[in-house]
Amino acid sequence: MKKIYCLLFFVLFLIHAHAQITTKEPPVSFYAENAELFVKETVEIKTMSPVDMERIRQEDEEDAQKGMPPRFGYSIKAGFDLNNSGTWTELPNGDKVWRLSISCPNALSINLLYDKFWLSDGTKFFVYSNDKKQSIGAITSYNNKGTKEEIRGFATSLIYGEQTTLEYYEPKEIMERAIISIAEVVHGYQYIQTMENTSA
Repeated sequence: MKKIYCLLFFVLFLIHAHAQITTKEPPVSFYAENAELFVKETVEIKTMSPVDMERIRQEDEEDAQKGMPPRFGYSIKAGFDLNNSGTWTELPNGDKVWRLSISCPNALSINLLYDKFWLSDGTKFFVYSNDKKQSIGAITSYNNKGTKEEIRGFATSLIYGEQTTLEYYEPKEIMERAIISIAEVVHGYQYIQTMENTSA
């Protein structure tokens, strides 16, 4: 894996810069009336390569001696989007839900960096923990900083644990599908506390 620094201030800057404002609602798959349908669907899991902690500790020691800021995680190239990854589920009313789980063995936290992120009006995006105790969302088109023609990147905050799930909700009347491209998955190996995580 290529050595890529994921500095705490850099990630928090990205989140702040993109004004990550959410509706504080549970993902569609959490609703009781949808429980049986989603239980039947097997969600695709992308398992990232394990990080070499011995090498990382050595690099961190060398960086500390040089006076460089500490990092809390290690970034791994991903390249996941709505077209090449995940599982689609159609609800009885015609609405659609896309889900993708990402696993980072032995990670304390996971957060995601997107090279392209654009939501059409009416669609919703969520990120939550494997045990569903932490949830970020709904992220809506309010968070778009670019247009569909000039899409900008995005970042979502930390989800604690070794696995996180992304969920995109698309009502049946939507004509323009969202563009969600995960460029990098940050494997967190040092614990930090953020204010972005909420209970589902």
